[in-house]
Amino acid sequence: MSLVLLLLLCLNISSLCGLANPLGNPRCPFGLGENHSEWPSYAPVNGSCPSDITYIRSSTTGLDPNEANYISSHSKSTTGYLCPFALAAGLTASDADQIFNNDSLRPNTAIAFSGGGLRAMLNGAGVFRALDSRTSKVPEFSGLMQGMNYMAGLSGGNWLVGASALNDFASIDDLRNNHWHLDKNLVTGVRGNPKKHVDGVLKYLLRIKDQVMEKAKAGFVVTLTDFWSLALGRQLLNPSGGSNITWSQIQDTGSFQRNEMPYPISISDGRRPGQKVIEKNSTIYESTPYTFGSWDREVNYFFPMKYLGTSMQGGIPQDQNKCVTGFDVGAFIMGTSSSLFSGILTRVGKTRAEGNKYGRIWASLKGKVEKLLADALSKVKGGNEYIADKYHLLPCQYPNPFQGFPGPKSTLPNLTQNQSSLSLADGGLDNQNIPFWPLLQPARKIDFILAVDSSADTHQHWPNGSSLVNTQKRSQNLLSQYQLGDVGVVPFPYVPEVFQTWVTQELNYKPVFFGCNGSNYTAITSRNGASSTPQFAGPLILYLPNAPWSYYTNTSTFQLDYINAEILGFFDNGELQISQSPKPNDTNTNNTSPVTAEWKKCVGCAIMQRSKERANIPLGKTCKECFDRYCWGGGYPENRMLNETVVRGNGKYDPVLKDGSGRSFQSQHKFIQRERKAGVGKNHR
Repeated sequence: MSLVLLLLLCLNISSLCGLANPLGNPRCPFGLGENHSEWPSYAPVNGSCPSDITYIRSSTTGLDPNEANYISSHSKSTTGYLCPFALAAGLTASDADQIFNNDSLRPNTAIAFSGGGLRAMLNGAGVFRALDSRTSKVPEFSGLMQGMNYMAGLSGGNWLVGASALNDFASIDDLRNNHWHLDKNLVTGVRGNPKKHVDGVLKYLLRIKDQVMEKAKAGFVVTLTDFWSLALGRQLLNPSGGSNITWSQIQDTGSFQRNEMPYPISISDGRRPGQKVIEKNSTIYESTPYTFGSWDREVNYFFPMKYLGTSMQGGIPQDQNKCVTGFDVGAFIMGTSSSLFSGILTRVGKTRAEGNKYGRIWASLKGKVEKLLADALSKVKGGNEYIADKYHLLPCQYPNPFQGFPGPKSTLPNLTQNQSSLSLADGGLDNQNIPFWPLLQPARKIDFILAVDSSADTHQHWPNGSSLVNTQKRSQNLLSQYQLGDVGVVPFPYVPEVFQTWVTQELNYKPVFFGCNGSNYTAITSRNGASSTPQFAGPLILYLPNAPWSYYTNTSTFQLDYINAEILGFFDNGELQISQSPKPNDTNTNNTSPVTAEWKKCVGCAIMQRSKERANIPLGKTCKECFDRYCWGGGYPENRMLNETVVRGNGKYDPVLKDGSGRSFQSQHKFIQRERKAGVGKNHR
């Protein structure tokens, strides 16, 4: 939908200013290439290539040394935040000391934020805020965010990860007050009906086009993802569209230098040449402050993030005087991970057959849009070569750093070595909407993942476990092809494969633990990725599905603006998701809720389980009771707490608020509409 709105606006500009050259027509108030000095350049730049680095690193060498050093330092700082959970879980002080003073025993933790547009960003933000020691109103869980070694996001979840990381691990309150402009439409850049703000919309879109053309003039392929990225950056990062900071520059921020920030990972899906449908076994690429690449067997290699965009051949720069920097603009990495519109093109036939209105709209606009962008690019020197392949207009294009590497005699293949560019798209288009894959890699040795699922799987935009089911299938698929211990094989806990089971057992309504028993996984590989012992089963997953406590947070993925009342509703709901408190006021005081205190014990059991296994510490009575209640399968009884019904008479999943208020979705919707019309919902500044 974001694409459709953007395209309609572009075409409206064309009708006002002339399709052939909309930016050069005197009827347009803004000209092509107009210099807006207050906005940093979006164009990557060339410079001398460093001679003291290794450009291509094999996945078989394990973790990137820079990442390993960062995690080693950051992990030590998590002790003060995680130790209270260990003690709550029943560990003795001596056992806790044994674990936290030993680098190989200390729990390695991660949080994963799913995709789902601004809904996912705000639901994730509510959870982030409740776990952050700087903002939490849930004292039992305050600081758990600082106790995470990793934070991964894709699509809307990566807007949250990126916005915080690029702004020096900013708190949610800082982002809301100083960076986010969510009451402005992500595409039009204005509040309210864009028809009432034509001048503002034109100025906004044409300035974005000016910046994109800077990149095209510099000789790089530009696609709709570039336009989308800068639009995102303006509303989520800063007025310049985030073009003033790159993803690799996260490592230069103060909180990263002080080892305070969970290590950020952005996820995107790769598309093979000629591929029109992104499959569940598509290549998953990751972008970190240090590297870009993939653990998957289609690639197997990593490249320095700082020099992404450099023309490479056989593992070395094609020109030693042309190493590119500035390609990895932060907003561009965020836009790549959320380029959902690429999936509209790949599914046009299917969506038309199903009567999907967005598919029909795109099918009718496709030719006009291709002509519009081709005309714009043709004005740029050498631009015609970028429109020879019509699919360049949609999938995001990255110069392939792995071109010609490692060569035909290598035992470690790279199926992209004959490609000059890589086509990347939304990280959730392979139906794995939670960014598990990089966190499952044995080289990272992660013990615990808090998975925040804001997916819109059901008819009313609630999750139903699809992401876990599809990741399990991916893991099983790799296991069927490769030997145990291969770098391409990753363990994942068994989950219910029938979606109806998730709904009838309410596994998508309350938190659930998967993988409590380390032997009940799709694959078991060693902790260092080899075939030796000790065995590393994989992380225990705490699945936290988006569910309504005090607010219905099941808004559409394609809602492109939010007023203050909606944002606060998400934040309050996030606090209650974390506290699991039955009353909304429990999180508004400093009093300890008995329910929350018991829940903290169980979360502590989940965090510490792999460490206890490695230290040969028995499960214990407290954790046995918790696992009996919250674990699904894994050698423990299936979840016994799921005894409330949320399936209505029509057989569809339709949950009600857990706070007991009895407020309906319809009444909430009417309230928000009144707030919008009254103009009282503008975001707090």
